[in-house]
Amino acid sequence: RLLSKKLKQKNNSYMKKVIFIIKSFFISQSLNELSSSGLINIRRRNFISTTIYGNVCAFYHIDCKTFLEIISKISPIQNLCQLLELISLSSEFSSFSPRKNENYELDRLANIVPIPVKFSKKTKDFKVNVLVQSYIEIIFIKSESLQIDCSYICKKALKISRIMFEISLLKKWANVTQLCINLYLAIK
Repeated sequence: RLLSKKLKQKNNSYMKKVIFIIKSFFISQSLNELSSSGLINIRRRNFISTTIYGNVCAFYHIDCKTFLEIISKISPIQNLCQLLELISLSSEFSSFSPRKNENYELDRLANIVPIPVKFSKKTKDFKVNVLVQSYIEIIFIKSESLQIDCSYICKKALKISRIMFEISLLKKWANVTQLCINLYLAIK
């Protein structure tokens, strides 16, 4: 019994070391990705601080991929149509591809919304764009599944439009800042 207990203790300590090494590897890999994307600064070995963009990303609890997409695609000469497209292209909505039973309703809504949708009709970008515009314009959605999707999408779109406002404010782009806050207030 004593021998088996000692072997188990040795195996446990060995497994703890292996788990520690694996965790350390994944943590350092994640920190390097965040540092290369500009969301954190790593000074020396033990000092990590967030950047202004990292603070915005953390405050709004948004996926880093979505945040980096917004930073890379937002520009000082965008209009409202392009901002809506930027929201639609967000990776936050990757699971919202149109279902077969929703195609008719989405086509009906696409013909009513004020800004023409440039995306293919069978993509999640099309669905998100149409639902956000329908929500802003207070257009009745007949399909219950689309109503549920619209509610979730608009909550995320509200957050994304606020992030676009914060980014344009930090970059001191007055026109885009005004458009982003108007879009945010329209969704709200």
